[in-house]
Amino acid sequence: MKENNIEKLDKGGYILYHGNLSVLENVRVVDYILDNLVVGLEAGVQVLIAGKNPDKNMQEKIARIQGVSLVANPSQEEMETLIASARINLLFTFQNTGIKLKLIYSLMKGRGHCLVNSMMIPDRRFAELCVIVDTKEAQIAAIRELYDKPLLPEALQWRQQALRGMGYSNQVTSILR
Repeated sequence: MKENNIEKLDKGGYILYHGNLSVLENVRVVDYILDNLVVGLEAGVQVLIAGKNPDKNMQEKIARIQGVSLVANPSQEEMETLIASARINLLFTFQNTGIKLKLIYSLMKGRGHCLVNSMMIPDRRFAELCVIVDTKEAQIAAIRELYDKPLLPEALQWRQQALRGMGYSNQVTSILR
């Protein structure tokens, strides 16, 4: 298994998926990312899967895939750093269960793109704040396009203002590990 060594990461040189890795829905998303998206990315693109309680099967699967690392059970501070520094926060779901805290948190605290599928944003006000793609081909193409395209400070500021306008403050607190 690969080490949990956040200090060794190329700051911001990665794509991040995060969540409680013992929740079946999140396990399904990790499997989807590993089986469908990673294979379409260029060599050198690093994908991080971060969260609490990944099972042995997930750990072993990630360890076998080049360019993918697991950050198991990060502290809240480590998770905040990972979210803030990622070039792209992948936020996919297969269940339309309303606005997820990790979406709000990633939009508020992240400095990279938020790449989502349409089920992640049942509230259409979030559509302007994210890149929405639903097929694996479109997701791979979006990752390729966005990976080396940083968000400008003005875009980040606009995103935070839009969230505050929707009633979400910059005092977002959550347990995202």
